[in-house]
Amino acid sequence: MFLLHAEAQGNYAASRDLINQVRTRAKATPVIVAEITSVQSFEDALSTERRIEFVFEDHRWFDLLRYNKTMTTIAAEAAMKEHFSREYPLHYMDYPLPGLTLSELKAFITPEKLLLAKRYTKKGI
Repeated sequence: MFLLHAEAQGNYAASRDLINQVRTRAKATPVIVAEITSVQSFEDALSTERRIEFVFEDHRWFDLLRYNKTMTTIAAEAAMKEHFSREYPLHYMDYPLPGLTLSELKAFITPEKLLLAKRYTKKGI
């Protein structure tokens, strides 16, 4: 909860203190508050702390999405389109709807639909 509260508050002394409370509880070296001078450095410190604190709890992917770090580090859109091209004849031509063409399937892969995508049908329902 401390890290969520720190994120909600933003780059303020109280937020940096919350990060250090988590680090102190874990018997880790506190972050150097004087080194957190910008929003970006605060987000980096918070992201690092969340990565360490929530290891193996499946939070990392959502944090990367929230901080918009995924599309800059991996070519997710191109990778998914390549995956569908390769696997379409084996699996996807029958799923999720029989008759969905490869072009229609690839059209669903856009940056805004790529992650946590809804199920789509030909009718857009």
